[in-house]
Amino acid sequence: MFTEQIPLTLSPQFRDHAVLQRECPLAIRGRTAPYRIVHGTIGTITVAARSDENGRFTLRFPPQPGSAEPQTLTVKEMRSGKTVTAENLLFGEVWLAGGQSNMELPLREVPERLAEAQVLLKSTPKIRMLNVGKCAETSGRDEITGLWSCPAPETIGNWSAVGFFFAAKLSAELNIPVGIISSNWGATNLEAWSTRASLLQFPETVKMLTEYDEAASRPEVWETLINDNSGAKSRAFDPVSARLKELEQNPPVDKIRAKDWARPDFDDSAWKTAELPGLWKSFGFRSNGVLWFRRTIELPAGWRGRALTLEIGAADKHDITYFNGTEVGRTGTGVDSDVYAFIRSYPVPASLTANGKAVIAVRNYSFIYDGGLHGPSSRMRLYPAGEPEKAVSLAGLWKYEIECDIGNTLALRTYGRGNPRSPSILFENMIRPLAGLSLRGVIFYQGESNTGLPTDYEGLMKNLIADWRNLFENPRLPVIQVLLAGYHEPSPFDPSSEWARIRFAQLRAAGENLCANALDLGESANIHPARKREVGERLAAAALAQAYGRSGDGCGPVFSHCKRNGNMLEVTFSHCSNGLRAEGELRGFHALYADGKREMLTGTVSGRAVHLNLTSTKPFTLYYAWSDNPQEANLRGANGLPAAPFRMEIRK
Repeated sequence: MFTEQIPLTLSPQFRDHAVLQRECPLAIRGRTAPYRIVHGTIGTITVAARSDENGRFTLRFPPQPGSAEPQTLTVKEMRSGKTVTAENLLFGEVWLAGGQSNMELPLREVPERLAEAQVLLKSTPKIRMLNVGKCAETSGRDEITGLWSCPAPETIGNWSAVGFFFAAKLSAELNIPVGIISSNWGATNLEAWSTRASLLQFPETVKMLTEYDEAASRPEVWETLINDNSGAKSRAFDPVSARLKELEQNPPVDKIRAKDWARPDFDDSAWKTAELPGLWKSFGFRSNGVLWFRRTIELPAGWRGRALTLEIGAADKHDITYFNGTEVGRTGTGVDSDVYAFIRSYPVPASLTANGKAVIAVRNYSFIYDGGLHGPSSRMRLYPAGEPEKAVSLAGLWKYEIECDIGNTLALRTYGRGNPRSPSILFENMIRPLAGLSLRGVIFYQGESNTGLPTDYEGLMKNLIADWRNLFENPRLPVIQVLLAGYHEPSPFDPSSEWARIRFAQLRAAGENLCANALDLGESANIHPARKREVGERLAAAALAQAYGRSGDGCGPVFSHCKRNGNMLEVTFSHCSNGLRAEGELRGFHALYADGKREMLTGTVSGRAVHLNLTSTKPFTLYYAWSDNPQEANLRGANGLPAAPFRMEIRK
């Protein structure tokens, strides 16, 4: 394109229906022909700028007061006289919502929350959202894609559920318009949202960068695009997608070995055992393929000859389930991964229960990520049809065997164009183009995709906060994280929990920033829990305290310090100005000694402190709420918000 032909345009974040940050200097960006004088007018204020050699210009307006009255921005290129306008602009509060799928999850996928949002629209009409278009180009980009949308029943279904409830609460409390710029991508890691300079500080991420540079530079990666001018809409060859397409057309079938594995008289004595519910990786299988699970129980005498209901909990990806050799249900086809959290509940006809024995066999197929029967344990059960109160639990030891190992599908993925998990690629495409934007703060919900390698998370998150503050030219920009919701089978204590390590790393990286703790809002079998309204409103509470100086703690209790006195340990918390409370007997505190001994600690709550009873004078590590899903942990602030997980070395 000849530079003289560059049309006069505004960057997407400044177009129709935008919310602009009140009470802050504004930098309005756009593009025209090079070296042109450009005037911009809002109301009675006119400012000027000159475009650079690439035609880019920045119009700097003085701070404007908040206003729900629509205003118009008019930009004029003075040589040609061409103009462009942005209509229906509001001045209010602008927040960036970043992260992965739990931030991205749209209201339409959480129907009960969508219904609540429709009701809230009547009282909070002054919120708007811009969904940043997804892009994973190795070259980065200078502009985002996406348009601002106004709240209406037909539009909010595409809005981030967390972002909507955050904005609605903030707007209602401040009585001011709120705009959310939603820039997120499901299943992405923190490294993708980080700067290259940050990643160069850690050995593991240096290795990622090296692999990325090598993969993105191979000529064969680009061969399919040599004659393609379609830009960001096209993708380089993706071996994972190719593999999934292959598996969709030819799913694994092992008729020779597995055909008899559902039969009740099959001898499974040589099979291995696994504790269910659980994921494949929990018993050492870190690949993809098909595993069979078997469990035999004696039916209560009164159940013989009766129709039953069999529940096996959620099966990660697909299952075919048999009862006494007969298929009673199946879920999942092709390479559909959306069913991984569906609870399997299948009817068992009376004709299969006459002999008083139940042999349950499940063929579990997973073609990407993990697999397994992952519960919850309360939904792994067998009961007479219509009488769940009489259920017999199926949680516990099951026999299992591998039908086929098709290899780790994700291991085929190479870094580069089209792979949103490539290091720094989303920062370059979906964050950096917003540089210099005036906004009040960031809400960030990410971490699930880093649970497999949590070691560097704290350092990476600290760097991300610093780098984003530099990008948005605000050294105290609030960056409020969501501490991960509980997930997997509930467990009181697991010192090796990677989810707990991520939460603690999030908290330590936060510095002076508050966090919104979602620990108690999870679902054991669903990595995308439905309680997004509470998440959004907890983020809003933190924002009101941190960014707007509202009274109150803004979050739940956070460990401050501790003092050992004989057989008593006093643990003091911050962010609990009105004290602590426990729902019933205090639970969630555990000691781990050097010899591996574990102990659940009892105690009492007094003001802002917890007093724990010690049974040993030896040094130990103190843990609170330390597992993937520590549902028993029950310490809260007087505001009802849960205490954050932590661990601390306790000396004599």
